[in-house]
Amino acid sequence: QDNAPPEDSPPLDAYAQDAPSEPVAKPRRGSKRRSEPDGEASGPVPMSEDFLADEFASRYGEDWRYCSQSDTWYHWEKHRWVEDVTQSAIFSDVRQYCRQVADSEAARDLSGRDLRKLGSRGNAGAVLRFAGVDPRIAIERKQFDKDPYLLGTASGVVDLRLGHAVTPDKSQLISRACSVDPVKGPHPLFDSVIERCAHAHRVAA
Repeated sequence: QDNAPPEDSPPLDAYAQDAPSEPVAKPRRGSKRRSEPDGEASGPVPMSEDFLADEFASRYGEDWRYCSQSDTWYHWEKHRWVEDVTQSAIFSDVRQYCRQVADSEAARDLSGRDLRKLGSRGNAGAVLRFAGVDPRIAIERKQFDKDPYLLGTASGVVDLRLGHAVTPDKSQLISRACSVDPVKGPHPLFDSVIERCAHAHRVAA
């Protein structure tokens, strides 16, 4: 009787109503709650591999294309896209670019370790992989040589619909070319073949 609660105290089930129905999980010691991203990202982290690849695509992207289907880099050379068979040309451009970044004002505050990493083979390879999937550079093999009437030659482009050379343009996406150029002047053998065909057509008509 001495341990009974006072008559004016609330019933015990009143305390039970205030208790949570399920246990609340406590955060682990040392863990941090992740914050949700606010809107779109502002851009790549300065001097990161992502940043370097984005800058490389901005500077060199007009002259390079990469096809992941065949792991092939193509370089623009005057009038057509030429396969970089050994990938030495693209790697040379990336190395040169990384050297320029290392000598720039943006790299002045980098430590010696970070500068050495910037000029490492691993960093150059990472920049290549990032740049290869950039929309400004990535391409499918089927996009090349789609127009059958644009003929790449040893020194230019001939539009077979017009019968004469046209100004080469990167957007033509020509990668194949014959080994000879059209030559102005008489072509006796070719002209004789055309004349025989035309004569046969006139006789048949």
